[in-house]
This record gives sequence, structure tokens and C-alpha cells, in this order.
Amino acid sequence: MATSTDVSRLSLEDLNVLIEDATKRRDELIEKRRQELMKQLADLDALSGKPKASPAASRSRASPAPKYRSQANPDLTWVGRGGTPKWLVAEMAEKNLPMEAFLIK
Repeated sequence: MATSTDVSRLSLEDLNVLIEDATKRRDELIEKRRQELMKQLADLDALSGKPKASPAASRSRASPAPKYRSQANPDLTWVGRGGTPKWLVAEMAEKNLPMEAFLIK
């Protein structure tokens, strides 16, 4: 169980050292417990006979196909997600065209 320390008589420097030591010890205990739990999970996976799938493999998706292409440089494409690319904004302003003019057909 935890022992109590009378911190009312400690100096600021001593308090900082105590906090640093306590934080370091807490982190060590957390890491030790995490390792124990990971081992238990690995043991349970081995008992179940199911192959362990990596989290990345279960979430992999195909890259979305581009929806927009630059008229000036066909190598520049955009899938339509996120912010509008600078090349598209510049070409729309330069040629006074709507975004639909850059759709890949």
C-alpha cells in the first residue's frame, strides 16, 4: 500500500524531485502492466487458434480514384477530398472555368 509523505515541510526543489520520481515510477508500473496484458492477449490468441491479424491489414482500403485533372498538366490530379489544390484554384481563376470543367470523364 502507499506510504504517506508529509509534503508540507518540503522545499520547492524537493517537491519537484518527488514529483519527478513519482512520475517515473508510475510510468514504469504502467509499462510493466501493459507488457503483462500484451502477453496475456498473445496467450489467449494462441489458445483460440486464430491467426493474429495486424490492425493495419484489417483497415486497408484502396486509394480513391482521381476525380479532377489539370488541363495544363495532366499529371496533376485530385480525388476531391480535403482542400482544393493550389493548381486547381489557379487554373480556375486563370481560365475563368468552374470546377466541373476539370472533372475526369
